[in-house]
Amino acid sequence: MSLSNAAFLRARPGKRDKVSEALRLLMPLTREEGGCLEYHIHQSTSDPDNFFIYENWSSQAAFDFHMQTPYVREFLSRQNELVEGNIQILPYERY
Repeated sequence: MSLSNAAFLRARPGKRDKVSEALRLLMPLTREEGGCLEYHIHQSTSDPDNFFIYENWSSQAAFDFHMQTPYVREFLSRQNELVEGNIQILPYERY
């Protein structure tokens, strides 16, 4: 069974461009992962400090692998610098 996630984050004041750049660097690397079925980054048009990531994985193991990759770990190590609050990742089941 595949796994769908929605991740929500808000850039700290003045960090929007750095968040956008960091997320854009993740996109091609993530899409090359064997278990990645879809990976899309969205930025709100009404509040550009808000970002949303929609991702589909072939399995929970594929997502777990993704979260341990060096590039994701690097982004997460900068979370306190770039992101207001916590990144919220919500899993969904597709019907």
